[in-house]
Amino acid sequence: MRRKNAPLRRVISGSFGVTTVLLLGVLSACTYRGDIDQPLTQKATWFSYLNGDDVRARCQPGSGFEYRLIYNGRYDEQIRSYELVNDGAGGAQLTARVQEGSGINLNNLDAVNPFKNSAWNKSNRRLTQQELTELENAFEASGAGKATSEGLRLFSGEFYWLSNICYDGVFVFNAWRYPSPRFEELSFPKVLFALDETGVPVNPPREIAAAERIQANDSHPDRRDYNPTFNVEVGDNGLKGAAGKI
Repeated sequence: MRRKNAPLRRVISGSFGVTTVLLLGVLSACTYRGDIDQPLTQKATWFSYLNGDDVRARCQPGSGFEYRLIYNGRYDEQIRSYELVNDGAGGAQLTARVQEGSGINLNNLDAVNPFKNSAWNKSNRRLTQQELTELENAFEASGAGKATSEGLRLFSGEFYWLSNICYDGVFVFNAWRYPSPRFEELSFPKVLFALDETGVPVNPPREIAAAERIQANDSHPDRRDYNPTFNVEVGDNGLKGAAGKI
């Protein structure tokens, strides 16, 4: 169902035209096609999931809207994902996911369930048209409908937001890194967190010492199997590169 005068429609219409599909190349060998709840799928396709490759593929004129917002609250401490799709009745279905202790720690495997720390807490909720409009207004106020983050580099051990926005065939990618004025001006996280029914408290952003990034990137490659660290860089309306290991 196509809604008239939707907030994001005003922002992204005419800005990009038909959605652009990025050729990620070295970014990810595997394209995400679903089942992010599966640990091995997450490990193999996380960069593609961040880039919204599946959302881009579905983003065609007349397809309605689909939104994916991801909060990186330090990858090995907490990640949160919010996916909204048109419910055909003026509202949306919201799927919220939270994972704590992300990744597969080979130093501390659970004998019964080795993927225990990779499990997602998940909730589903139908948003009313009023709730959806409030959220879309917050997206618009946050600049989610305008790709303005090219050149931004994001470290897994930091705090940042990524957005994948599709509205009627137009796709826009954006990112916000903490600390920055753009991050401080975000209004959609408060709205999303209020709609989140997973019951898992948010890991709030905090300052991370630059030395930690340097140490993580210079560590012996073998250690990344135990403590996954990675960097991604924002390009033209999407991610253009990644380094490190999940």
